[in-house]
Amino acid sequence: MIADLRFARFIKELIGLDVDSIGASVVEGILRYRQQQAGQADLEAYWQLLQRSAEEVKALVDALLVPETWFFRYGESFTALTRLVWQRLGKQPRRPLRILSLPCSSGEEPYSIVMALLDAGIAAERFQVDAMDISEIQLQRARLGLYSRNSFRGQHLSFRQRYFSETAAGYQLQPQVLAQVSFRQGNIIDSAATMNSASYDIIFCRNLLIYFDRTTQEQVLSRLMAMLSDDGLLFSGPAETSVVTAMGLKPLGLPLAFVFARSQPEPQAAENRARINSTLTGVVKVAVPNGNAPAEDGVKRLRSWPGGHGGSHGDSTPADTARQGKERNLTRRPVAAVPGHTIQHSPHDASLANDTHSELELQLQQVRQLADQGQTGRALVLCRQLHQQHAEQPQVLYWLGLLAESGGDRLAAQSWYRKVLYLQPRHTEALGQLAALLEAEGEHVAASRLRARMMETHHG
Repeated sequence: MIADLRFARFIKELIGLDVDSIGASVVEGILRYRQQQAGQADLEAYWQLLQRSAEEVKALVDALLVPETWFFRYGESFTALTRLVWQRLGKQPRRPLRILSLPCSSGEEPYSIVMALLDAGIAAERFQVDAMDISEIQLQRARLGLYSRNSFRGQHLSFRQRYFSETAAGYQLQPQVLAQVSFRQGNIIDSAATMNSASYDIIFCRNLLIYFDRTTQEQVLSRLMAMLSDDGLLFSGPAETSVVTAMGLKPLGLPLAFVFARSQPEPQAAENRARINSTLTGVVKVAVPNGNAPAEDGVKRLRSWPGGHGGSHGDSTPADTARQGKERNLTRRPVAAVPGHTIQHSPHDASLANDTHSELELQLQQVRQLADQGQTGRALVLCRQLHQQHAEQPQVLYWLGLLAESGGDRLAAQSWYRKVLYLQPRHTEALGQLAALLEAEGEHVAASRLRARMMETHHG
């Protein structure tokens, strides 16, 4: 827990971030870094500065939320996207599809959407892409469309030759792609950002929910559902499937695409959307005293990014899919806003954060880091070694399930998840992963029972 709870509350109200999800020591390091950069004598002086300076509030947000993204992360998602868009266009040929990328960071995700659809032969006038982020700095970079080598990872980079021009400053995206994306500043936990927004056919919101506590996760997902059309599709991150399924969305069963649809009939979906819109709460407004109103009319915008850290050695465009023999990125990014503060974190491993399990937690951090760098083979070797030492540790078994699932061995993954639930029946992540696997195989009754257990676990 962060020593000065004022900062933890302020950050939660400001951007929805659960301090414990990235670690109190990381946040304290970031606060001291900003204190020094702002020329303040101590944290008390820095706290007073935050109360009167909108500019410093924005600087703190940018320090807390460091983007780590690249083009075509989770390649299967874009392969699934092109297939699903073709199906949709056949049903509604006269109306362009509306797609939202949120949060969009420096633009790699929304531009990947555009390139995937263009590569699939879908005309530019048949779709439009909106992109939203809290950081105006990142949005400026996105609008510029100039990228370094760090934005291009993996072995399949043929899209770079098609859509970028190499310059002395980096790789410049072509105007035809730039023109397809409309960027705006916004915060998903602020009702003003989504009020009166037309429904989207497809929403990409990947690896955002993992940084929130359960209450904020439900609030954000409810707001997303309110923005989604009755037959719309939601792409999530791989670590967020349990949250998404718990809210009543149904996986489409496309391997490693992490795409969901509403499970209820359209009339019920419309009724739920109306209910969600009428009951959303928690609009976040941070007032700055002494007459200095914060930017965006006192409303602070929330940003996060497609998760993960390190290179993925298999992410590719849909055009490259048939040539791929890939290892799959599984987890999320570390926050490294301050030099010397690169720390892996996982909201789902919080149960291990005690003295008894501190060594095991560090070893599982290594597993996460290897998986996040695309080295799933090495991650699996290490996880098996941990299993020999901790045969009944649920989180070790859960990671064996994730790694099996990433390698395409669904039966083994189911077996590991069931072992987790035998030892820890209320393990919500294992319930969600197993439910998604069973749903994909058509075992709807069993999947529904698991989701019901998830809801009981949460509300109990």
